Amino acid sequence: MPDIILDSNVLADFLAQFFNEAERGQRNFRSRDRITDKCVFHINKIIASYNISGDLSSGLVIASSLAFVEIVRKWEVIVKKRFNIIQFAAFIEQPPEWFFIASIDEDLIDYILMTPTDIALPNGEIKPIEWTDAVHVSTVISRGNSCLIATTDQRIEQINILKNRII
Repeated sequence: MPDIILDSNVLADFLAQFFNEAERGQRNFRSRDRITDKCVFHINKIIASYNISGDLSSGLVIASSLAFVEIVRKWEVIVKKRFNIIQFAAFIEQPPEWFFIASIDEDLIDYILMTPTDIALPNGEIKPIEWTDAVHVSTVISRGNSCLIATTDQRIEQINILKNRII
């Protein structure tokens, strides 16, 4: 089972469910807001596999540490009062066993260099890949070929090496 990387917006929706309906991973996540049916399928499968066997080799839900920083930076816009700062801090301090917060360090440099600097949007417009998006992309690439990404970013969606891994 592949790992799944959550970008900042999807992570915020994930956390809103985690602290509410999903009851800290004890109930299934649901497709809502930016969490698609495919994303829900993979998240719930990872959690169920861990709950049954305690085995982490069957996949992890992952977000880069930058995704958490982006949420804080745009707190009101992204969080929309769906959870509070105390819950957020507690999650960072002690995430569930099946959730991994990926660090941003020198190990990502080679993968960041694999990320294109510009991308053509469907309308033909050329746009630069923002450095924050490059971190999300490099985190995916660093996890291997089977790693998936849940993203709402139109630029990330156009990166060829990720096309069949976006959910």
